[in-house]
Amino acid sequence: FLRQLGVGPEDRVALYLDRSVESVVSLLAVLKSGGAFVPIDVANPKERLAFLFDDARPRVVITTSAWADRVPDTVPQLLALDRHSLDGYESTAPAVTIPPGNLAYQMYTSGSTGRPKGVLVEHAQVVSYLTSIARRLPMADGDRFGLVSSFSTDLGYTAIFGALCTGRCLVVTPKTGMDAESLADYFRQRPIDFLKIAPTHLKAVLPSPGARFVLPRKALVVGGESLTW
Repeated sequence: FLRQLGVGPEDRVALYLDRSVESVVSLLAVLKSGGAFVPIDVANPKERLAFLFDDARPRVVITTSAWADRVPDTVPQLLALDRHSLDGYESTAPAVTIPPGNLAYQMYTSGSTGRPKGVLVEHAQVVSYLTSIARRLPMADGDRFGLVSSFSTDLGYTAIFGALCTGRCLVVTPKTGMDAESLADYFRQRPIDFLKIAPTHLKAVLPSPGARFVLPRKALVVGGESLTW
């Protein structure tokens, strides 16, 4: 479907979606079409959204009806997943050659020190990163990676690519209702082996005194900022 819309190598496709299975499927669709995805947080204020869409200039925006009205009219093409039927399209990946130096995704900084900057990440860099973590994490068949980070941050891609590119399982936590107790209960029912999380996020989801945080069975990876506690 994306190829029919004209998406090819180096074309940006914005993923304006909550963290969900659909967002992971959309990410894979963009990569398999040869394009590069641009994750945009649905919680962004209107002014930041306008800047991001104008700066990234995506050929297509993938979203849902819940957020479609916030997408600027200047976007060439809008795909609302709950409005479009993808029946009848081939289920195999398009025959697209993607050189290692092609863009895989464009990630924006917070903009806390000025205007947000689009960081460009190539396929070769993703593969290099995956090779590195595969050497460091004791992965085995059947392992499960937990995804708890915002879809618009780099933290989540350790779980997404680490799991899917090595044949493991990705456990996508719901976007809402994940306070400390809910998250602990979620992982009790769906045990995970690896979790990557930022220190401030980890501190926020630690349960109240007397309750126990459910740790991953093999490794807790903390990154994205300094660990000061």
